[in-house]
Amino acid sequence: MQHGEQVRLIRRILAHMAAGTTDRGEVAQSPVTRYLSPERLAQEQAMIRSLPVMVCASSSVAQPGEWFTHDLSGVPMVVARGQDGVLRAFINACRHRGARVVDGACGAGRRNFVCPYHSWSYDLDGALRGLPHPQEFPDLDRAKHGLVPLPVIEMCGLVWAVPAPSAAMATAADMRAWLAPMAADLALFGYDRFVAHDTRRFESKHDWKLVADANLETYHFKFLHRDSIAPLFQDNRMVADAFGDHWRITLPKESIVQLQGRPEAEWDLTQHCNIIYYFFPNLMFLFIGDHATLFAVWPRGIGASTIDAITLIPEPPATEKARTYWDKNVNIFWDALMEDFHLMDSMQSTFASGANTHLTFGRSEFCSAAFEESVERHLGGHPA
Repeated sequence: MQHGEQVRLIRRILAHMAAGTTDRGEVAQSPVTRYLSPERLAQEQAMIRSLPVMVCASSSVAQPGEWFTHDLSGVPMVVARGQDGVLRAFINACRHRGARVVDGACGAGRRNFVCPYHSWSYDLDGALRGLPHPQEFPDLDRAKHGLVPLPVIEMCGLVWAVPAPSAAMATAADMRAWLAPMAADLALFGYDRFVAHDTRRFESKHDWKLVADANLETYHFKFLHRDSIAPLFQDNRMVADAFGDHWRITLPKESIVQLQGRPEAEWDLTQHCNIIYYFFPNLMFLFIGDHATLFAVWPRGIGASTIDAITLIPEPPATEKARTYWDKNVNIFWDALMEDFHLMDSMQSTFASGANTHLTFGRSEFCSAAFEESVERHLGGHPA
């Protein structure tokens, strides 16, 4: 983020502090049926597959021959760095009878893909390389039987892919245009060079949208996080900026008062704020100064989601002291975030009871309401 933009954000925060206010929108509602409908869930899953989604950290496929598989979108994908250094993504399915050409989560040193069923082989660029007894397929057009490619790019230290091969966003240029407004902000912090330190995956008992609803507002901080992170942050105060369907939300810490009266040239946002970058549809990227923790939320069923998370740090820890430092930061993050996840489980458990026909978003929860409107728009519906 440019220093000028940091100054503008700090000015907005200090103005809110002086006035006792925060960024606000209008009161809105979200029908409970959005979180209970199997038909709607299928539409949401298809919508997510049509957009760029985070697959893994770039550091996981940094070297030629390294590969990574991803199934959480409902489309089996394999991402691999070719011997030419180019990163590519494919549907993980043999073009003969459809078996997966790669088993396992990740690996290194690969020079090709070989289907375990009949040994059809593919180069890392996806081209069909060979097959046993080619006389069995006298009219086979090999050029049309390579692995099915998927759009893939690297930005912010992450690999992004579009899982649906027929999606409208079918080129790297489309993807870069979609991500660029916020990715440019993060690029200046250097996250495109960071490496994965901690990865984790776990299941939750709530609709995937509740994660955005919860993490795009600070109204709950003082209460839910009273024994963890709440004392660090100002109560119910944020500044929020929309980048299309994406959001950047700046969360001021109590320490920002130290900047009052100091020259703007000395202002450093990273010392006194956390920043949430929400990449629509399903990625939360929390900027914490010298590192970031991010997680993608994948709908798995009614009231069921899978969370896929990565912590990015500047370089692999070279000492035990460094490892302890990063592990401590990871634990602080997840201790606080699991408080949110437990409450989201609680919310989901009441939706079918009939107690509420809708959820209500207050004026300071307007980003949560805007996220729900974005989902509606991409599904072809109308905002509440």
